[in-house]
Amino acid sequence: QQNAGSSTVCVTDACCALTQSSPARGPLNMGVMPTGRDRDRARYPMLARARLVQRTLASRRRTCIRVVSSRAISLRLADRGCSDNSGQFATLSWGEFKRSYPRGEVLSRETGFSRPYGKHPYVGYDAPDGSPLAGFFSGRRDDRLPAMARVAAIRIGGEAAAYPFSRLRTTRVVNDAVSDRQLVVFWASGTASALDQSSVAAGRDVGSSGVFDRRVNGRTLTFEPGADATFRDRETRSTWNLRGLATDGPLMGARLAALPSGDYFWFAWAVFRPETRVRR
Repeated sequence: QQNAGSSTVCVTDACCALTQSSPARGPLNMGVMPTGRDRDRARYPMLARARLVQRTLASRRRTCIRVVSSRAISLRLADRGCSDNSGQFATLSWGEFKRSYPRGEVLSRETGFSRPYGKHPYVGYDAPDGSPLAGFFSGRRDDRLPAMARVAAIRIGGEAAAYPFSRLRTTRVVNDAVSDRQLVVFWASGTASALDQSSVAAGRDVGSSGVFDRRVNGRTLTFEPGADATFRDRETRSTWNLRGLATDGPLMGARLAALPSGDYFWFAWAVFRPETRVRR
């Protein structure tokens, strides 16, 4: 678990690999296996094993299983318990994490086991024209987007929306509203895919996103791309980073409120939220 002040950055065992070689573009957070209800077994045949993981991890110290909307498992320090509708679970590069949370903690590789951290066996699994492994998923696909398309997805008040990375790569910013909540979606390049090459650090650049409430002190801001991996609001011309922090300008030091969201493969999100609106 990465405990960085008021924010919690969640990681999986595979993602600890980035700490071995510390590549700036290495991904810091990934979804794991599904869990939850018996009826989900047909969708995810590996559910039983996921439950074993859940029981094992939940027994260790103050750790609990964080179940996000797509039923993916993540880990989180449980000072006050887990919530199904709070937290932002994005895939951050190690470089971005270090810049955003300089005092953040990182899982040690001294686990007592010999593991090839930094490598994985699913080379090419997230190819844009690929398919989920049959052993992982057998549900009905939603053809509005390719199965392996990455999306920034959010659900507020019973309304769900997904923002394809393919569009975000071009626009970098989307100003929108979900259930009357004014929000902004940021996207920046610089995060490597953990599933593209056998070496995590060598994966292609897939980028990372953040979803935030775009109201500050009662004022709704409108955002646009800034220089490099920054963003700018039109109202005050302040500069913001990917994690929603104003780093320059009249609002310097202000932080946008993170909304419950995450980076997902489209097939994994859509099977549980078929009502999702796709923002193209």
